[in-house]
Amino acid sequence: MEEILGFSKVEYLVAFHAIITGFVASEFFVGGGEVLRRHHTVKSSYLHILYTFLAFSLLLIFWWNIWNRSIIIADSVTDFIKVLPYSLLFYLMTVLLFKELRENRIDNLNQHFTKYRILLYTLAGAYFLYDQIDSIDNSDRAFRYLGMAFCLIGILVRSKAIQLILLLFGSLVISAYILWSYFNQFFFDDELNAIYSKVEHLSIFLTFLFGFVVAEFLKGWSDMLYSRSRTKFSLTHFLWTLLSFALLIDIWWGSWNQKALIAESLINFLLLLISPFAIYLLSVLFFPKSENQETIDYQEVFLKNKQYIFPCFAAFFLTNIAISFLFDQWELEFKENIMRGIAVVLSLIAWRINNHLFHKILIVTSSILLIINGLLSNN
Repeated sequence: MEEILGFSKVEYLVAFHAIITGFVASEFFVGGGEVLRRHHTVKSSYLHILYTFLAFSLLLIFWWNIWNRSIIIADSVTDFIKVLPYSLLFYLMTVLLFKELRENRIDNLNQHFTKYRILLYTLAGAYFLYDQIDSIDNSDRAFRYLGMAFCLIGILVRSKAIQLILLLFGSLVISAYILWSYFNQFFFDDELNAIYSKVEHLSIFLTFLFGFVVAEFLKGWSDMLYSRSRTKFSLTHFLWTLLSFALLIDIWWGSWNQKALIAESLINFLLLLISPFAIYLLSVLFFPKSENQETIDYQEVFLKNKQYIFPCFAAFFLTNIAISFLFDQWELEFKENIMRGIAVVLSLIAWRINNHLFHKILIVTSSILLIINGLLSNN
């Protein structure tokens, strides 16, 4: 295998695909954020939500499985290019699902899904068909055939009730596939793992998503600074954004100890995606888009969105407690989990309280707890 100063050609070429796939994944993040940001003005849709869940899950399964053929990617330009249609198909799904929403051109996601239903199922069907033709692994053949049948039914059936049943069934199948992958633990290909490990493969993808979320916070702060003449600054709001960013950095720092376990099952990989997604949703809630040069009162933004902000915090901490159990790190992270448990309780209390003074005291208390947690984790 070709190498330059220890950097293999496989790593070089797969990193290119990781950037593209990570970008597509970030488009799903952005789309989900737009649905949350516009929930007051846009009617939601179970059909739209379920299809988005299925499409994003398939993207993650694709990246999980593509490692098995990563060594082949370096064989020829043709093998390298053959991977690109996967990302293209998923990107086109995000365009149909979210482009008009991001441009503020729709107010009903149910009607929007119905409008693009045939195209969305066609793209999903094309993914399953192409994967069947291109894949070197036939162990998932039944899953692909079921996927193609699912998409064909979605194209032919117009009834919204049947569509809902179909998408619920698809969600159950995806969940069953993920559980199946957990009970069929991953076995390393020693030859490939020596060149380009599965841990590296998954970590590259996670790195892109964490970097994307960091960029969203930097953009939000820069917008606050640039538009300061038409915004009302709130110290409480600003401190909560800093705390959220600090949590993101803390979780990335601490995730190093979990990297050895990330490749053991698809569930482990998916669990590590929840934290950056929760922090991304916080960035959406903290940094609203200014439309028509309107004045933004950040204190009002915080109080208006706190009913979503603190459930995101609670989900973030609960996820990390669950990860410590599933990764058999409970004893190692016992002190941290006590702090996380306290944070969950405080988040649920803050969710129900609107008092401004309480939130000022809470952000100071939370910052102290984070500092204590950092000190404990280094001892």
